[in-house]
Amino acid sequence: MPTPTKYSRFFSSIHQSILQIITDGGYKWTQAYYIESMFSWLDEFSRDLKSIKRSGAFADKNELDQIGNEPIYTISTFEETYGYKMDVSKILTSSLKSFFKEKGLQRFDKFQNCYIIVFSNKTTRYALSTNGHYSDPDFYGTANVVIEDLKRIIPTSDTLDLDKHKEKIMECLSLSYSSHESYSEEKRREIGEKIYSQYGIYGLLYLVLFYSLNGNMPENTDNTSAVKGNKPNIFMASKKYIEDTDAKLERCVGAEKIIMVCYAGTTFLANDTVSTAYKYDFFNYYKNLIDKAEMHIALVDPQSPFVEEMVRYKMKPRTLINNVDMKGLINENIRWLLRLMKISRKSRINLYFVDFSMTLSYFQCIYPENKRENDNIKVDLYLPNFAEYSTDENGRHFLPEDKMADAELRQSFVVKRSSELYDVFNTNIQDILNNSRRVITDSKIENEYKEIIEKIENGEY
Repeated sequence: MPTPTKYSRFFSSIHQSILQIITDGGYKWTQAYYIESMFSWLDEFSRDLKSIKRSGAFADKNELDQIGNEPIYTISTFEETYGYKMDVSKILTSSLKSFFKEKGLQRFDKFQNCYIIVFSNKTTRYALSTNGHYSDPDFYGTANVVIEDLKRIIPTSDTLDLDKHKEKIMECLSLSYSSHESYSEEKRREIGEKIYSQYGIYGLLYLVLFYSLNGNMPENTDNTSAVKGNKPNIFMASKKYIEDTDAKLERCVGAEKIIMVCYAGTTFLANDTVSTAYKYDFFNYYKNLIDKAEMHIALVDPQSPFVEEMVRYKMKPRTLINNVDMKGLINENIRWLLRLMKISRKSRINLYFVDFSMTLSYFQCIYPENKRENDNIKVDLYLPNFAEYSTDENGRHFLPEDKMADAELRQSFVVKRSSELYDVFNTNIQDILNNSRRVITDSKIENEYKEIIEKIENGEY
C-alpha cells in the first residue's frame, strides 16, 4: 500500500469522522459509495464518474475480483491485453477507495481520446493530472442547491439526527492541511458557526465537504457581499466532450419545456442522413422528448441571406453523406420535424424563424415549478470554421484529420439555474423567441405559413 500524502491524511481524517456518523446512524455505506454520493454535487468530479460509467467498459466476466492488485491500464489497453472489457463498477470502487485513503479527492486523469486511467494499489503511478485537486465551487452560489442534495442523500431519521453531531462535524474544521493555513483554527470555527446559523446542519456539512477538497474555506462569510467572478462559474470544453460526458437524460428527464435556438438543428433532426458524425441515438432521444415536453424551436429562415454564411463558416461536420445539399439543410431539418409531428399524437411543437446570424446555439430544459432548481441551458459557441472539405475515391466529402470539425472547434458549456449566468442566457432566449416569427404553434401551422411549409415539405422552397 503506497504511503498516504499529507493531504490524503487530512482528507481521510475528515471523512472517516463523517462516515462514522453516517454508519452509526444505520447507513451501510462503503468508503467508495460515500465518496461517490457525498461529492455528487461537484460537477467536475461527477463528470469524470459519468465518463467512466458511459465508457462501454461493462464486462460479464469475474476475473477482476482483485482489480486493486492489477497493473494500471486504460480502458482501451486493458481490452487489447486481455481480450475482454473492464468491469466499470470495480474500476470505480478501486479508484474511489484510493481517493479516500491514499491521495484524497484529486482529479481522474484524462488520457488520449478521453480514456480513463484507474487507480492501482500495486504501483505508485496514480491516475492524477498535474492540475492536482478538484477546484473549489462557488460556495455561496451553490449552497442552497447542494444542501437540498445532501438532504436527499442522507435524510434525517430516527437513528440519524445530524444536529446531535454538530460538534463532531465542527471539529473537522479544526484539522489543517499543511499547505493551506490561511485561516486560524479560531477563524475556521467562527466561519463554521456563521454557516450553521445561516444554513443549518446541512450547510455546516457542506462547508466541511468544501473545506476538505484542498484545505480552503469560502472566501467570504457574507453571501450578500461575496465578490463575483473570482471563481470559475462554468466548465467549458469541446462540443464532443460535453456531449460524450454530460448525460442529456439527466439534464432533461422530467422537463416540461425544451427550447432549442440554433441555425438548423441537424444534431437532433436530419442527423445521420447528413453526416456519419451525428449519432442516431440523438434523434431517438429527441423524438422521445417531443412526446413528453412542450417544444420551442427557433431556426434561421431557410431563405435568409445568413444561410450562405452558415454553409461557408458554421456547419462543418467531419464527414458529409454523398450529395447532401448544405444550403437546403434547414429545409431538410424542418421536413424531419414535420414527420415527427405526424407520428406523435402528443406533440406540442412551436417553430420560429429568425432573420439574423447565429453566434451560438441554446438548448434549454425547463422543469415544473417545484423542480426549478433543475433548469439548465447548454450553450454551443459557433466559432467560424475555415476548414475545406476534401473528397476521397468514393466521392465522400470529409475534413482532413489535421483540420477541426464542429465537434472539436465548437466549445460548449452547461449553465444551471444556480449560476448567476442563467438569467442572462434565459433572458436572451426569451428575447429571441419574442422577436422571431412563429411558424407553427402547438403542432398547428400558422395560416400565413401553410403555403411555405407545404413547399418545404415537397422540396420546392
